[in-house]
Amino acid sequence: MADVAQLVEPLVVVQVVAGSSPVVRPIFSGLSMPKAAADFIPNDPAIGWGAKLQPKSTDSHKYDHGHVVILGSRRYTGAGCLAAVAALRMGAGLVTVVSPSETAPVYRMASPSLIVELCEETARFKEHLKDERRNVALIGPGAGLDNPGGLRKAVFDAIQMQKICILDADALTVFENDPQSLWRTTNEMCVLTPHEGEFARLFPDLADGSKVERAQAAALRSRAIIVLKGHETVIASPQGGCVVNSNGTGWLATAGAGDVLAGMIAGLAARNLADLSLFGTVCAAVWMHGEGATNFGPALISEDIAGELPAIWADLLSRKYVTKAAKPAAAKPAKKKKAA
Repeated sequence: MADVAQLVEPLVVVQVVAGSSPVVRPIFSGLSMPKAAADFIPNDPAIGWGAKLQPKSTDSHKYDHGHVVILGSRRYTGAGCLAAVAALRMGAGLVTVVSPSETAPVYRMASPSLIVELCEETARFKEHLKDERRNVALIGPGAGLDNPGGLRKAVFDAIQMQKICILDADALTVFENDPQSLWRTTNEMCVLTPHEGEFARLFPDLADGSKVERAQAAALRSRAIIVLKGHETVIASPQGGCVVNSNGTGWLATAGAGDVLAGMIAGLAARNLADLSLFGTVCAAVWMHGEGATNFGPALISEDIAGELPAIWADLLSRKYVTKAAKPAAAKPAKKKKAA
């Protein structure tokens, strides 16, 4: 097993914050853990990604921070709205929702900061990805299954155009009867965010083993990053790395919470921060999602999460990190030569 800390980020750090409380590591009581403790590490800013988060520099402009394009819907518009606003809050320079004309006003009213473009046929989604500055495609939230052929084509086109692709909800379920066609296409630039039901549809043979083991097997098969959501969310990379996130709350069991997470991943990925891998990006977004729910507290609904992000960003950007130097290996004593 590769060093999973190195698979998150090459920098191993310790957190140094004046007056801060010690970090309390989560207890994974609900997981059937693998035998080797090195098979996963708990998610936390101090595993490496926290030091790579950056504010927007004063001399930057919106195109420096990426452009997320989200496939909209004729029916479940709330999901796309939640994802789009979350992507903006994570720092994406621009967010566009591609929508049928009859529901475009809903997306326009979600935020005046959003761009809304009309597209009457799902299969023509690729036309909205031609600009190379549009670097992230988010497909699935509220997409619906009324046009499965068009939805599958939208997924295949986005992947083949070498966009970072976040695939959620219906963009996963639409491949239930032929997941192999998806695995022939997905790659390390893809992030799949299934809950347990969607996971079972795509990986029906991976029902046994711990949650960590199943997520790792899925990542290897799909060659993509897997975010297996739940009380403890498992983030697995196709290189074998695995991080377990457990800072959320039961109030995340509410409609739209997964759409917010998908948007958060897309928004942070669009920024393409220096030295922050896509795997580290996903770990950061998942942690911030859980932190937002925890900070808000009881009676959370999905749109509350994005409202917590400014405070979370301010806290994370104020933390100071130093490199934890590796201890040099002790020199072995020289062997004494035998007398002749």
